[in-house]
Amino acid sequence: MISYKHNAANHEAVQSAWNSLHEAARRHDARLLTTLLREIRELDLTPQLCRITTPTQIIGGAVDSVVRPAEAIHLANGIKSSNLVTIPECGHMFFADARERILDLAVSWVHQHHHNVSQETALGMA
Repeated sequence: MISYKHNAANHEAVQSAWNSLHEAARRHDARLLTTLLREIRELDLTPQLCRITTPTQIIGGAVDSVVRPAEAIHLANGIKSSNLVTIPECGHMFFADARERILDLAVSWVHQHHHNVSQETALGMA
């Protein structure tokens, strides 16, 4: 895995990779998109997780084979103010498989951390 150290040069490289990824997706360039996603998967940003100070809700499926539960736990352990919720019997498409549960989690999380937010705003509908 490639370790990432935050500095201006690395920030520019990550920004460039992100722009390339966005462009590949926009053009539906499957070959470039696949290459970029493989490279991104090799990028280890774990040392940067401690820089996240915003309360963070991490939701994953218990039987997710794309982002395995161990990876979600690793992510949650690296973010000081995180909360990990694992949805039983769901895979990577947990947001479709357990839609109502995910909506309840999202609304509850937003209300917990932003007391004056309406349900419509929390769901991005306002």
